[in-house]
Amino acid sequence: MPWQKMGPPNKNRRNRGETVVWQWNCRGFREKRAELIQYITTQEKPPHVTALQETNSYASLPGYITFHADGTRVLHTLVPRSVTAIQHPLPLAGAPGILLELLPAKGSKNSSPIFHLNVYCRPKRSPQALNDTLEVARKKAGRHQLIVSGDFNVAHPLWGYAYANPRGKYLHKYIDDKAWVILNELNIPTRTGTSTCHDTTPDLSLSNKQVTCVWRNKQEALGSDHSIIENVISGPELVRTVGRASLTDWVGFRKMRSSRHTEDIPDPMEEDQYSAWITQLIQDQATCTTKLHTSTDNPCMDTHLLHIWEARRSLQKRWKKQRHNRKLRQRIAQLTENAANYARELCRESWLSLCDAMDNHVSTSKTWKILRYNSSLPPGLLYLEDNVTEPTTVPPAQALNRHTSDEP
Repeated sequence: MPWQKMGPPNKNRRNRGETVVWQWNCRGFREKRAELIQYITTQEKPPHVTALQETNSYASLPGYITFHADGTRVLHTLVPRSVTAIQHPLPLAGAPGILLELLPAKGSKNSSPIFHLNVYCRPKRSPQALNDTLEVARKKAGRHQLIVSGDFNVAHPLWGYAYANPRGKYLHKYIDDKAWVILNELNIPTRTGTSTCHDTTPDLSLSNKQVTCVWRNKQEALGSDHSIIENVISGPELVRTVGRASLTDWVGFRKMRSSRHTEDIPDPMEEDQYSAWITQLIQDQATCTTKLHTSTDNPCMDTHLLHIWEARRSLQKRWKKQRHNRKLRQRIAQLTENAANYARELCRESWLSLCDAMDNHVSTSKTWKILRYNSSLPPGLLYLEDNVTEPTTVPPAQALNRHTSDEP
């Protein structure tokens, strides 16, 4: 049937990268931002695309670029700065969506881009609105791979509902007519119900053609009633492979050159000695150059926060068997609040550590980028990290100096 996905990845297939796509209806991003930052640091493979629905505010993460839909604040897609993405406009008539074209990294043997559509359809939208957005995205993607993820608010027995609403019937017919693929494990719900409602699957992952994909429910909601969903898709390399960097000690190089006797240095003005002079320069530079293995920053995860998450997951498993137990519900809510507060403290400590590092490395480009950004802020705001600001009562430059200087 056209809606069944392909089997496990082929281990013999070479030169294939993996694109990690997360989708999550966060039900308000502001209070869950710090927890999401800490949660991403625990992942062996951080997401290349994070599709958020019902953010209700501007969404940003350190090291990520934010894309948003026109005319709404409920939809954001976050992409790492190391990934090249192009946003394609969508008409406002259909369901709100963000269509991105993810370009392969330079040197990737697979040069075909991947299109990703993040879509959120409110329950009150017309049944045909979702299909209109999907059709526009399908035409823009053309023959390329298109991955669709979001909260569709569609009900149909195929993905676990006991009934089919009009939008579900329209979507099922569209999937059948266009031979699209449902990537979900259809027996695993994505939204936790209440004491009177069953768990449901409003969050779907679709593909416009057969694809090698591993769909996974992360079993972590970070305070929302929707779980974080992960799709690992075989495709082109989106991020260049981390390699080695060359660091030349130019002070040592100049000392080496000045310590040579004049008769030992070929005269570049002589035609027969110019080649020897160039060769000697290259050899001296190689002597003063060190090869370093580059790596991405993966901060250590706080064990206390991990314990809070594990305790919350354990209580949620118990609650699913005792949905009328009000005390369990209250304990889960308390743990959620504790985790959010503690995650904010960790982010604050990380920012203060960054300020200390800037104090010792004033000449680096990262420090000057932050200083330039703060100088452009209006009075009363202080830049913290990646578009996050803190209210202050002094100009930004003075406020930043309080964080980076020991003076009162």
